Amino acid sequence: MATSTTNRSSSADAEGIFLPPKRSQANPAKMLSSLAASLPLLALVGILVVLADQAWPAIKFNGLGFFHRSAWHPGNFYLNPVRTNGVLHPAQASYGAWPL
Repeated sequence: MATSTTNRSSSADAEGIFLPPKRSQANPAKMLSSLAASLPLLALVGILVVLADQAWPAIKFNGLGFFHRSAWHPGNFYLNPVRTNGVLHPAQASYGAWPL
């Protein structure tokens, strides 16, 4: 049986383990496609950061109950606003986002 050797672009070290080919220069097409693939992920992270920033006062006012309560009472707008946990809101207000 004859063994054939193929010309590989990888080089073998002394023990016969093949090493990956060395990069001579960066491939602009690969860099551009990597950037294009990461843009949707960066946009999603940006959306989540803005959403969390804008929702922080409601979460701070209601606590984690905001996520599992279903009552949504905007409060009494005829009374003076009150401050709870540093958040100014209408008196008797209670918010829950579970149905949404």
